[in-house]
Amino acid sequence: MTDLPDISPNIGVPFYQTKENEFEVQHNDALVALDALVMPSVLDRDLSAPPGSPGFGDCYLVKATGSGAFAGKDNQVAQYDIAGWNFYPPREGWTCYVRDENTLLIWDGGSWEPALGLLSAGAELQNVARFGIGTIADATNP
Repeated sequence: MTDLPDISPNIGVPFYQTKENEFEVQHNDALVALDALVMPSVLDRDLSAPPGSPGFGDCYLVKATGSGAFAGKDNQVAQYDIAGWNFYPPREGWTCYVRDENTLLIWDGGSWEPALGLLSAGAELQNVARFGIGTIADATNP
């Protein structure tokens, strides 16, 4: 990595700027990964190929079937940095906010699904048998 900004674009962790030894390079690589994966937020999940002009720190969920630099990276978190694309295979339980859809997804081990079941932004709750708010839902507090 060369010519990094002072801080990472998503969560603002500081980079080492000297890059005179291997430690600083490894440290900065780790910070780039953390920047993509701590509270992940992606721009889009509908791209099978990389966008034409990604910006430093831009993240996407790779839509199957990936092509170009996204080939073989289906469902992974793709992050663009100054050296190119980084890919992170999701682990069961990861959550990810998709900005262009205003929705939260969770990786269930096989696919990205709405984090609240079928409930996504703008959805309504109808015919719910029990829903505890500020208490446990039971026969007394449905």
